[in-house]
Amino acid sequence: MIEFKHVSKVYQKANTKLVANDDISFTIPNGQIFGLIGFSGAGKSTLVRLLAGLEVPTSGEILIDNVNLNELKGKVLREKRQKIGMIFQHFNLLWSRTVIENVMLPLEIAGLAKEKRKQRATELLSLVGLADKATAYPAELSGGQKQRVGIARALANNPDILISDEATSALDPETTNEILDLLVDINQRLQITILLITHEMHAVAKTCQEVAVMQAGKIVESGRVSQVFKHPQQAITKQFVNEEFHDEFNVSNLDLDARTELATGQVVRLTFHGTQASLPIVSDVIRQFSELTVNIFQGSIKQTRDGAIGMLDLELIGSDNEVMKVLDYLATKDVESEVLKNDGRHRN
Repeated sequence: MIEFKHVSKVYQKANTKLVANDDISFTIPNGQIFGLIGFSGAGKSTLVRLLAGLEVPTSGEILIDNVNLNELKGKVLREKRQKIGMIFQHFNLLWSRTVIENVMLPLEIAGLAKEKRKQRATELLSLVGLADKATAYPAELSGGQKQRVGIARALANNPDILISDEATSALDPETTNEILDLLVDINQRLQITILLITHEMHAVAKTCQEVAVMQAGKIVESGRVSQVFKHPQQAITKQFVNEEFHDEFNVSNLDLDARTELATGQVVRLTFHGTQASLPIVSDVIRQFSELTVNIFQGSIKQTRDGAIGMLDLELIGSDNEVMKVLDYLATKDVESEVLKNDGRHRN
């Protein structure tokens, strides 16, 4: 288990102080994929350096299986750091070494015999789907293949923790999904704890069980991914969630706001979870409430580790009484609804 307990990191620059991490506390259970999401400058990279033992907190504690990293020194700290693998955004491969030599590098540094290094690297290249690229050089590989080499290298020392630091942000969408699928597969096969650092909600939804949202050095929201998607509390979290749903339809928040403003009825957002996402809810509403006019603004279904989450924005034109009946009906189906706009007029 990884525990951050009231961790702060403050950098002193001349007469000013830069607070990179501010009183951060959260826990990552063993064997879980945990997402840490935030925009650039939120403090994610600083937190990674603290967890990797590259820096020490100004205050607070970081514990791995009840061992306080702050108290480790010398050889003991180096051995602990070897059990933390790192995957980087820009791969950080050695261009003068072959693929298998890149994967063998951490084992070489650890002093493992050459034959054992080669055997371990060969196993890992097979795991990441690059067994046929062992003698190739990084320049001969695609971006996705380079990142697979980076993943294999990060696993070389049989780490207990794998940190993915924006590992997919330099990749195209299709390759991103392939790498995310690989991380989930590795997590399930090896039961390794993965900390996914990202600014992409898609990566969190596809891989993580839990997520923490960072802003200005603080954790502003955290919880199960499905619950954060369904009930985002903070403005920045709502932005991440909305962008994830809207991006699929290439609809900006401004476009949606403009359409909502022009609506003559009540605009309602429906949120579905799990099997609800496959139910004919809209058809049922149209059939049972024939006095209402129903317009669909937009909708989307996203897959998370906890199941599908659907979001659908409807305009309901009719009397307030009929709209209330619809909302009550949706509640009986365990479909959550939020009124985004109420025109304030009563129609009977």
